[in-house]
Amino acid sequence: MLATSRWVAYGSQPAAVLLAGAVGTWLGLWNGMAIGTLALALPLLVLRSSSLQHA
Repeated sequence: MLATSRWVAYGSQPAAVLLAGAVGTWLGLWNGMAIGTLALALPLLVLRSSSLQHA
């Protein structure tokens, strides 16, 4: 499981870097950083509204 999660995490980094560069180029630096911040907050919001909070 650890090897699989590392493979997914490290394997997706090049795609994430290319996507972040494209967003920064198309929308500008500050807008790209705002989108990145919202993307990082999204899993927290999903977990907050899930049934795991009440477990």
